[in-house]
Amino acid sequence: MKTNAFLKIALGIMVLINISIIGMFLFKPKKMPPRDSIDLKSKISEKLNLDENQRELYFQLALSHRESLARVEKEQKPLLEEYFSSLKNQSDDSMAQDSLLNLIVGLDREKLTLTYSHFSELKKICNPDQTLAFDDIVVEITQVLVGGDKKSPPPPRD
Repeated sequence: MKTNAFLKIALGIMVLINISIIGMFLFKPKKMPPRDSIDLKSKISEKLNLDENQRELYFQLALSHRESLARVEKEQKPLLEEYFSSLKNQSDDSMAQDSLLNLIVGLDREKLTLTYSHFSELKKICNPDQTLAFDDIVVEITQVLVGGDKKSPPPPRD
C-alpha cells in the first residue's frame, strides 16, 4: 500500500513537471524578431524603379559615398577618443576641449554635406517620373538618417 501511494505521488509530480514545461514553451515571452538588414540602397533603387544603367551608376555613387563617410569617421574617431579621455585628466584645459569639439563638429558637418550631395546626385540621375517618386521617399530617407525609425529596445529583465 505504501508503494502504491508512493507511485501515485511520483506520477502526480511528473505530471506537474510536464505541465510546467509545456506551459513554459507555450507561454514564454516572444523573442524579438531579428532585425532584417534591409539594404537601403536596394530599397531606394526599387522604389525609384531605376533602370539597369541608373542602378549601376547609383550603386557606384553609393560606394563612393560610403568610402567618403568611412574616411571622415576614421579621422573623427581619434578626436572623439581624445576628447572623452580628457575626462580622466585632472587638468581642465577648456581651450583644448573646445578646439577638439570644433574639429569633431566640422567632421560631422562634412558627413552631412557628403550625404546631402550623395542624394542630390541620385536625384540628378532620375528621370521626371522618378523625381516625383524621389520626392516621396525623401521623408523615409530622412527618417533613416536621423534614426527616427529605430524603436527603443525593451527594458532589461531582472
